[in-house]
Amino acid sequence: IYESIELEVLSNTKESIVFQLNYNGKQITTAQLPKVKSNCADKIMPKNLGDRFEISFDCFNCYKQDNNYLEIQFRFGNKIFKQQVFFNI
Repeated sequence: IYESIELEVLSNTKESIVFQLNYNGKQITTAQLPKVKSNCADKIMPKNLGDRFEISFDCFNCYKQDNNYLEIQFRFGNKIFKQQVFFNI
């Protein structure tokens, strides 16, 4: 069941990413906040907006030539869902 969960990016800027979770092509919601790490961004602040999520961040320490990303992680039961989302600066 958890293998069918997908993260769909709705907006991707140098200061925030907005996404929703889908299961078999249909949007799903969760009350939990994702754990988020990055290879360069800091001041990472995830928000649950009900039917989608927004992650704001500071990309001051990121470089144009690098593959800059956020690693977004949710825990569903005993399974961990993890996906990298790349962003440009």
